[in-house]
Amino acid sequence: MVLIFEVNSLIIAISIVLFFVHEATAMWDVSYAVTKRRVGPIEQHVHSFLEMIPLLALVLVVGRHWPHFTALFGIGGIPADFALQLKEDPLPTWYLVTVLLVALALEFVPYLEELMRGLKDKNQANSGKSNGTRGTGDTNVTPVSDAEAEAASPYATSVAGEEDPGVALEELVESRNGVIPITKKR
Repeated sequence: MVLIFEVNSLIIAISIVLFFVHEATAMWDVSYAVTKRRVGPIEQHVHSFLEMIPLLALVLVVGRHWPHFTALFGIGGIPADFALQLKEDPLPTWYLVTVLLVALALEFVPYLEELMRGLKDKNQANSGKSNGTRGTGDTNVTPVSDAEAEAASPYATSVAGEEDPGVALEELVESRNGVIPITKKR
């Protein structure tokens, strides 16, 4: 929307709402994933990084259009403008096409690939050809039972009594592999 429309209070308000929708979706996604498979520290870190990209974009837009942001709260020198209007000075078509193609390649294609991989794994599991892993495609991953993964979910008490359910899941996986987990001294 920022590429096509004039940035005003409406565009900033929509961006803020969509940022929170993005955060809720990310939380739901990870909460669901930990009940189905092991979500390791690297994947968690990548997800954390990806959550910050929309926040950075929002902060940059707000910083560039501060009067429209403050107008949302009735303060500042201008009234809130909620008109949806095309940019007065539109960006070149080649620029818009390039940005949208790069976004498509770096955002949509990986999601599509993951969907295809998940559907393939699901079909293999349904046909009895499962390799013992839970949708990872990696035969070196120790499967975690539904009950164990559910216990390590952020919505449940952790299996090791830890405050951080991710630590509890890591300890569970390490204990199943014969590794003595590192525990906090209390």
